[in-house]
Amino acid sequence: RGASFWTKPSRMWKSRRKYRLLLFVLSVLLRDQVPQLREAFLLIVSSLRKLDGQVHSYEAAKALGIMPGLRSLNQGDIDAIEADLIKGFVLLEGCTPIGYLIPIMHHFVHYGAYAKTHGILRMYWMMAFER
Repeated sequence: RGASFWTKPSRMWKSRRKYRLLLFVLSVLLRDQVPQLREAFLLIVSSLRKLDGQVHSYEAAKALGIMPGLRSLNQGDIDAIEADLIKGFVLLEGCTPIGYLIPIMHHFVHYGAYAKTHGILRMYWMMAFER
């Protein structure tokens, strides 16, 4: 309607809003729905949140030798988190028709492996510029 998303970014449904919806809003909305679907979805969401890193308190950040406010990810936990993520996708596939699953969800299967080799992927993602 004649407005650019550079001048009025609130008119653009960007990836960061979709990501926020996935990780925070949908798990609450599924509270009273099919328990198996909610369990699979919560397993996926909790795994993605863990792979996004943890922000530590000031004292814990000083003890770890990182700047306060930065995210950190323990390399030893990535394999277990990745197994939970894949288990969540298998459970989700078992309780929904295969046509409902979007093929782009396959990229999340590799999220754990890439987090293991590259660290927290949030630092590489330019989601503010995506549509």
